Amino acid sequence: MILLRSFSHYSLLSAIPKIPDLLKTSSVKGYSTICLTDDNTGAGYVDFYESAKKLSLKGTVGSTLNIKNFSESTKNETENPDFSKIAIIAKNNTGYKQLCKLVTNALVDNVNPNYVDLENLKINTTGDTFVVLCSNNNEFYQAIRSNNIKIAESILDSYMQVIEKDNLIIEAINPRIQDDKENIKTLNLTIQTIAKSKGIKMLVSPAPRYMQQDHEEIFKICLGIRNSSKIWDIKLERDFYLPTVNELKSNFDYLGNDVFDSENIESQIDLVIRTDYDKHANEAFFPNFKLPDGQDYAGRLIYDVYIGFLTRFLLPKGLSFSEPEKVRDYWYNTYSYNQTEELKKAVVDCKPEMSTLIGYPEDYWVTNSIKEYIDRIELELDVIITKGYPSYFLVLADLMKFCRLNDIVTTTRGSAAGCIVGFLTAINTIDPMMYKIPFERFLNPMRPSAPDIDGDFADDKREKVIQYLTDTYGKENVTQIITFGTMKPRAAVRDVGRALGISYTKCDKLSKLIPTAPQGKATTFEWAFATSEELKNAYDSDEEVKKIVDLAKIIEGNYRHASVHAAGVVITPTPASDYAPLQWDSDHKFVISQYNMGVGEKIGHVKMDILGIRNLAILGNAIELAEKRHKTKINLQNIDLFDNKAFELLSKGRTMGLFQLSGPAMTRYLVDMEPNRVQDLMAMVALYRPGPMANIPDYIKRKKNNKLVKYITPEMESWMKDSYGILVYQDDLLYSVINLAGYDWAEADTFRKGVGKKIQSVLDSQHVRFVDGCVKKGMEEDKAEEIWDLFVPFAAYGFNKAHASSYGMVAYWTAYMKGEYTVEFMTALMSSESANLDKIAEAINECKELGISVLPPDVNSSFFEYSIESDITIRYGLNAIKMLGGDVIKHLISSRSSIGKFQDIQDFMRRMSEFPGFNKRSLEALIWSGALDSLGAKELVKK
Repeated sequence: MILLRSFSHYSLLSAIPKIPDLLKTSSVKGYSTICLTDDNTGAGYVDFYESAKKLSLKGTVGSTLNIKNFSESTKNETENPDFSKIAIIAKNNTGYKQLCKLVTNALVDNVNPNYVDLENLKINTTGDTFVVLCSNNNEFYQAIRSNNIKIAESILDSYMQVIEKDNLIIEAINPRIQDDKENIKTLNLTIQTIAKSKGIKMLVSPAPRYMQQDHEEIFKICLGIRNSSKIWDIKLERDFYLPTVNELKSNFDYLGNDVFDSENIESQIDLVIRTDYDKHANEAFFPNFKLPDGQDYAGRLIYDVYIGFLTRFLLPKGLSFSEPEKVRDYWYNTYSYNQTEELKKAVVDCKPEMSTLIGYPEDYWVTNSIKEYIDRIELELDVIITKGYPSYFLVLADLMKFCRLNDIVTTTRGSAAGCIVGFLTAINTIDPMMYKIPFERFLNPMRPSAPDIDGDFADDKREKVIQYLTDTYGKENVTQIITFGTMKPRAAVRDVGRALGISYTKCDKLSKLIPTAPQGKATTFEWAFATSEELKNAYDSDEEVKKIVDLAKIIEGNYRHASVHAAGVVITPTPASDYAPLQWDSDHKFVISQYNMGVGEKIGHVKMDILGIRNLAILGNAIELAEKRHKTKINLQNIDLFDNKAFELLSKGRTMGLFQLSGPAMTRYLVDMEPNRVQDLMAMVALYRPGPMANIPDYIKRKKNNKLVKYITPEMESWMKDSYGILVYQDDLLYSVINLAGYDWAEADTFRKGVGKKIQSVLDSQHVRFVDGCVKKGMEEDKAEEIWDLFVPFAAYGFNKAHASSYGMVAYWTAYMKGEYTVEFMTALMSSESANLDKIAEAINECKELGISVLPPDVNSSFFEYSIESDITIRYGLNAIKMLGGDVIKHLISSRSSIGKFQDIQDFMRRMSEFPGFNKRSLEALIWSGALDSLGAKELVKK
């Protein structure tokens, strides 16, 4: 028998079961086919499909949606009385795609309340979906209960104008608690008669929201959490547990066998959703990048890479690397797309002028060759093109170009910085050849998943970046990604206790008894009880605590709420609803995919990370201030990487506001180290983590005394020279297993993932593989064991070199700007932190140490943000004054600009009183901040 409707924890706080439990329990209770029909969402589709497949159970997906009532005379008893509930269930993959469209129609096109549009329903309910009228929540049943049989029949007729009768299903009424059972029998027999007369299938379905009868209490608690109410305020309209098929047959035996016979419906269900794109990323759905006629993606990428080489390393006469786009345009004009071979020859013959490349050591091209670059370029292009990823790189290169043209500071993080193709197309900011970063950690022929280039952008310009993508690829094709907050133990006991009416103090105390797991390990009740004796004692000795914990355990890991992923953006070649159900975010600002990041990758989404970073906004604003004041152009890609002022700041511990380098402990290490090269900052970014942090003192000693430098084996010097033989990066391990034990890059990646996660079975197998490999290559077994013992504790915490290098470079950028353009940097920093009084106080102290005065706010001198009055003076921004609205500030500055400075307090009051937004609270904010002192307000207050 089919379980026609069921609900999981994807129906946020409106159902209990996780997907595997829902499937397993339903099967045990006798249901042969299970349909998932969560409320107003399709977020669980892929999870359900994959779980059913894994468990060898037959299932399909659907959603419960609102539809406008057809009859004016029926008002159901739901929170939206003009709407009814229907469940739409996919028969197959076509039906699944139609569901994605229908959920999107309901949640994006029709809001407040969400409902499926009748016309859209007509288009998307072909023979590939079933439509179910939901018992007790549909106007049809309201008409039956009111004995309006003709209206009930007309409602069915209205549905049948849109849906073929063979695809329409009527549920038997599930009795509500207040219902008379004999009356329900009569009503159901009436429904059965109507259904037979119309040729519509009638089925019994319990529509469960929890699996076991004794889960009623935790279900009420979930509703209480959802509604911010107590459990005693929750009244259920009926039982929502899942009865066995035999129980169901016993309860509805008066309807005969027909209402249990679902064989014909089950036979039509054959759902297949492709979920292996993460292993076949070349077949994923990449954005359509528009090219001129006659060009193809691979050819264009090759062309852009070689143009990029000349742009990076060969400066045309009369131009400057401070304006890289002009340099790039020069080379584009010199070599057309059809002259790629001539372009390549120009690169081979290129002789970089080192005096113009201030970001490189003077002897760089003595120890490095153009040929090494070309070999690396060709190797990477071969992998990228063979695997089908050129368009992905072109899209990102175009986005980064937009950012450069609009002065949006960007960088990348993660392994992408190991890609020379990304560097030469100006996606990345780090030259992987200069910093010896491997490409294979990012992408190699054996890696099945798509390249993952994570971008960081100035957070005050992030929306501008997303808007560019939307304008370029179409608003229907660009979405952000959902993410779910889960019921973790600490929050779960607070939520459960609150709903039970237990005191906040007790719930708070219990929550704090639950320890937090170390990095890389999940905090679970099982782990907490195995770790904390105090928690176990409280559980054993206090019945109230025991009840809270036992209930919280049931919903541990359940989804509690949905939000927008901080970075993820998906661009699809056709409308995004062709691939996933969509919805608005909670602020109705962005359309988001209901599939989270992991699910999206499986079904072919190609994610781009557009993460807003405050430090990049500070950098951008500092550069803008510096360029205006000093009439110069600053290109962070071509600044002096050996700037004395930057390293002097670091050595003196003046780290406030520096990316990744602030904080007392980090500052102490930097003072001890006295860094003098960017590589030191890259190493500190990687080492300042649990585990590797223990190596920092040794790194500092070896840096200051070369005689202390040693390598575990002589071969390791070639990849660990820059880190003085200290294990700093994940890459140190990967190079080691490849060169010492004969791993290939696929094996090395397996080693990294398994050992990093401390999976015992992987540790055991890799231990044997590593030692045997080293011995085969001539190493003594004892030495191999010694190296293994060093690797295992480091692997769980090590940063990859590409990520640490990217972030280390951004750290240097902030140090450079703070050192060379101190007043501009501190002004930008304070404007960014204006809402945080503690940070502002810290910044004022920092300014004092740097010889800069911060003057108080003044209505005749201050602007919206902090402003520069001289090389050693910053003026407080009006925006930093609490309780002073932005509209008032804008009017104040506008009045001052158009009429002139305020002459006295009377003049100020007269002019500001003309603005309706200016009130007593605004005046008090200005007075108490001292912004009106120069107009005599202080004396006025005294009087």
